Amino acid sequence: MSGAASHPGGAVRQAADAVRGLVELTPAAWPATESSLSGPIGKERRFTWIRASLDDVKLIKRELGGTVNDVVLAAISGGFRALLLARGEQPGAHMVRSLVPVSVRAPGEENVIPYVPIATTLRTGIAIFSYGGTVTFGITGDFAANPDLEVLARGIESGLSELLAAARRHQQASVTS
Repeated sequence: MSGAASHPGGAVRQAADAVRGLVELTPAAWPATESSLSGPIGKERRFTWIRASLDDVKLIKRELGGTVNDVVLAAISGGFRALLLARGEQPGAHMVRSLVPVSVRAPGEENVIPYVPIATTLRTGIAIFSYGGTVTFGITGDFAANPDLEVLARGIESGLSELLAAARRHQQASVTS
């Protein structure tokens, strides 16, 4: 005999883990707070990109904790904050919805510039591509809703710069103590 009948404790733990997971995901189902980041879109797009050193991203990760993805998401959050402030909007909870897909391309199928499509009410998308020691952020936006897409790009760069400066301060403090 196998399965839940022979291991009821394991089945209960699995059920509890599933419920806990659903509870943790519940806030993601709430509608985004209204802002200039969401709304109807047209057919035209704007595209820009920025590049960063993967070694710098790894230094931030090593000195401040987290993962490479955490560093990238923190920089993107800083970029959206800069964009909202430049638009005269106060950043708040649930204003930015994020999907964080993972590439499943086989080696050799890589491509330099990342692109993510936008649709329905999603006015801006950011794809990240890491290759050859460089992290590239490809930013796609609805043409009419994002005349200031460069503000987002510069905000991501600023976010990375701030994180890098903090990581270097932390590294220096570790060396001198």
